[in-house]
Amino acid sequence: MSDKKEAPATEQKKQTKPKPAPAPKPRKEQRAQQRIYVGPSIRALGLVHATVFKGDLPRRVQDAIARAPDLERLIVDVSKAPVALRDAGTEGTAYHIISQRVAAKLATKEV
Repeated sequence: MSDKKEAPATEQKKQTKPKPAPAPKPRKEQRAQQRIYVGPSIRALGLVHATVFKGDLPRRVQDAIARAPDLERLIVDVSKAPVALRDAGTEGTAYHIISQRVAAKLATKEV
């Protein structure tokens, strides 16, 4: 037999509450998508060059896309914004050609 006295179970280890786990970050597909419009400003639609959209596009923009489907090609993921914005202002690039086509199409139609 040993001379050591054993402490009661409640005194052996004090119970500590575990820290709550941090809230998980939303997955990429769950995050609201951010897109930027790289085309020219179209006042009648309230569409301004370099406008950033988070999540769904506004109804007015969706309606404009129905009239000019190329408009959707000018709304790009923000990760592509630097190249797309540069190209939209450079003659001969795809973004510049599409910008001109969309501006002409929406300028001639009632919006």
